Amino acid sequence: MKKVFVVLAIICFMVSAAYAAVDSWKPANQLTVAWDAVTTHGDGSALPEEAVISYEIVLAGEDHSNPVVLWAGESLQATLTLTQFGRFVIGIKSVMKVAGVVVSESEYGWSDDLLTATSGTFGVLYYKAPAKIVGFQMQ
Repeated sequence: MKKVFVVLAIICFMVSAAYAAVDSWKPANQLTVAWDAVTTHGDGSALPEEAVISYEIVLAGEDHSNPVVLWAGESLQATLTLTQFGRFVIGIKSVMKVAGVVVSESEYGWSDDLLTATSGTFGVLYYKAPAKIVGFQMQ
């Protein structure tokens, strides 16, 4: 019984590490992200010819809490400008429209998930700059 518990604990640790570890924290107030086009449904089947895929990007806390939409559009690259201060991960989802109507959406893929961020997980740090020096003088 003890062996089973230890094995389960190790598996849980490995799974949580794969989904929650951030390889690199980027300090920035603006960054550009890019991704591969979505060309199929989640099960691998072909999209209908009339389908238009767009994307939505959110900024969220490290635990994916309080997501805020930063960008939405059809291009495969976006420049994101942060307005909140702190440590964040970035989420992206695909949205399928037919005749201009949203018919389905994917789950969010996160920048701290190796299944989404295939070249390495990342997060972003944004801190407000300190005040400019005043009263500078020679003594």
